[in-house]
Amino acid sequence: LGAPPVEHSIEPRPVRFNITDATPRHWFGNDPFRTQFFNALFTTFPPGENFVARSVVHFRDQIKDPTLLKQINAFAGQEGTHASSHQDHLDILTRQGYTSLERENKYIIDPFLKLANKVAPKFSLALTVALEHFTALLAHQAIDRADLFRHPAHADFQPLMEWHAAEEIEHKAVAFDVFQQVSGSKWLLRRAMLQSTLFFTLDTSKGLIHMLKRDGLLWN
Repeated sequence: LGAPPVEHSIEPRPVRFNITDATPRHWFGNDPFRTQFFNALFTTFPPGENFVARSVVHFRDQIKDPTLLKQINAFAGQEGTHASSHQDHLDILTRQGYTSLERENKYIIDPFLKLANKVAPKFSLALTVALEHFTALLAHQAIDRADLFRHPAHADFQPLMEWHAAEEIEHKAVAFDVFQQVSGSKWLLRRAMLQSTLFFTLDTSKGLIHMLKRDGLLWN
């Protein structure tokens, strides 16, 4: 995806969005399938964003470059805001009846990811590099193809998608730069890319199936 320009900076931004219980249930083009696809993807973000922040911050004491240290702090700040913003959306989905998503995040996914940060920090960092690669690819598409990503979204969701995409592009190199300094193992990155690909596919598909089933639309 290329390195950022020399004048590039990463800035955590305190933001709030107008996604509420009054926002249309099928907010993406009034299409239940595409809406629930994005809902399923977004519900993985609260534990996922916290995981990637922890995995990078874990190695902060080993980094001597003051510019990269500043970027690590900004990266963690941005990811923390991403997690809380998508948690606000997940809270609405929970009130709409998709309660198992919140329980799974709280009692299964987040505890597992916290354990991974502790027992396998370098592999967790490699997973973060892979996940950040995926989210940067998605973010570039979201910016470049507004007709596919932003225009069909309800006005309440468009700012969230634009802001998240922009910040993912802004900090896309941080985890990789940290990984190169503390490990640099190509084998570890390949393994992480394989596992993160499976996670992205299986977890999003599972959430999509759950929500369509809850809506009574699974076989529609």
